[in-house]
Amino acid sequence: MKFIKQHPYLSILILALFLRIIAVIWSQGFMASDDHYQTITVAWNWHTSGECFNEDGELTWGHIAGRDIMRSPLYNLFLLFIFKIGSFLGLSSLYSQMFLQRIVHALLSFILIIYTHKYLKEEFDDDTANLGALIMSVFFIIPFASVRNLIEMCSAELLIPSLYLSHIALKRKNYNKLFLAGILAGLAWMIRPHTVLAALPVIPIIWFEVRKIKPLLLYCSALLMVVIFSGFLDLFTVGTFLWTSIKYITANLSSAPWGEQPFYQYAMLLVLVLFPPFSFVFLAAIFQKAVIHKHKIMFWGFACFFVMHSIYRSKFERYMIPILPLLMILGIAGFYYWYHKRNWYYQRKKLRIGLWVYAAIINLLFLIPATLNYSHKGRIEPMVYIDHQPGSKSVIFDCTERDLLIPYVYFDSNSDSISYNKLISYSEINDLQIPKPDYAVIFTEGKLAEHIDSLESYFGKAEIVKHSKASTIDYILHKLNPRYNHSNQAWVVKFD
Repeated sequence: MKFIKQHPYLSILILALFLRIIAVIWSQGFMASDDHYQTITVAWNWHTSGECFNEDGELTWGHIAGRDIMRSPLYNLFLLFIFKIGSFLGLSSLYSQMFLQRIVHALLSFILIIYTHKYLKEEFDDDTANLGALIMSVFFIIPFASVRNLIEMCSAELLIPSLYLSHIALKRKNYNKLFLAGILAGLAWMIRPHTVLAALPVIPIIWFEVRKIKPLLLYCSALLMVVIFSGFLDLFTVGTFLWTSIKYITANLSSAPWGEQPFYQYAMLLVLVLFPPFSFVFLAAIFQKAVIHKHKIMFWGFACFFVMHSIYRSKFERYMIPILPLLMILGIAGFYYWYHKRNWYYQRKKLRIGLWVYAAIINLLFLIPATLNYSHKGRIEPMVYIDHQPGSKSVIFDCTERDLLIPYVYFDSNSDSISYNKLISYSEINDLQIPKPDYAVIFTEGKLAEHIDSLESYFGKAEIVKHSKASTIDYILHKLNPRYNHSNQAWVVKFD
């Protein structure tokens, strides 16, 4: 306790490191399909093949043709670089390499903690800054998301320093910082294009605050430099200047992007994720004149990002990750002003303490399972198990109940054969002329015996050698809504 009192910020960083080490070790797998099949799978295939291009000269990107790629290769090249380091360190399998990937991403997440602390310390005091750093360290989503290959998280780690530098540049009239701020905003855009929505308000704010051309040119020229860099990277990888950006914009605009889902979806998400009724007070604290006036860049960055995403058709929870640090900064700023104005919030001490204690307890209840969550365990663990067995293996993946994206890259690509079936009937197996496999991986919802009987009729006697159970969160989601959330279990059987 004495150490914590003497070194509160260092203690918070140690706590953050502890949680992220736990996540590195136990929070394996992937959260969404994008943070595996559009990132890790692509970079790992580049690494194992030693080539990023196919025979036609197109960039390889899984099953996506080079001209259909809608992402800048920048982040995947970064992942490839980490894989090369892992290979140098003697890590051969993807399973072992993913520990290094999670370590690197966990360390990068400290950028959010550090810049949240820097901003709040600049504007307020040490106690307020420490509170912000603590929240960014232990908020239940963050340690889990910190070790994922989410472009939303990685873009946030560039966006927050960019907005901080923009704010400091205007406050201290040190406009040279705007150039670096623009570079970081541009890189955040390359990783996750939507993130630029939070940086766009900086341009009019610079003009209305300064009324000078030079600061505006510094920021905009930096953005333009990154756009040009992105264009040449596309030219080299997909053959056309700025092609991935053009493809991304045209694909989104051509698919009726407005109004397909309710505009209030993200508002409901923020209310729920911040633990009502605490969330109502926290969000209300943001909309004060003092917050809007004194924190223009943070507030309007948050507002622009939130509003545009709210009216955009494609709504996934992870899309809000880039502005979580902004939300925390603005909410804490709002509480600070309430507290020092001696308003109703300050006067009701029991309510104030009660809300924070309630939020802390609920957060802890979510933090533990989230930080330990092995996402899509049932899909990855069988691959790792078979990969660790001696000798060459041929495997059939039984996905006859439902179509599945399977992370084959966890399995040794040098094995004799990998056969799989997607939504086919067992009667079609002979037509596929599949040789007798050594193993089968069965994905089923309570019909294991039927699957084994059917497979044995074609390939001989089978013995269950591995049962990959659902992770805790997968199990809870399945119980809450079994119709849409599958149990994510798998069984590995070995044929005699």
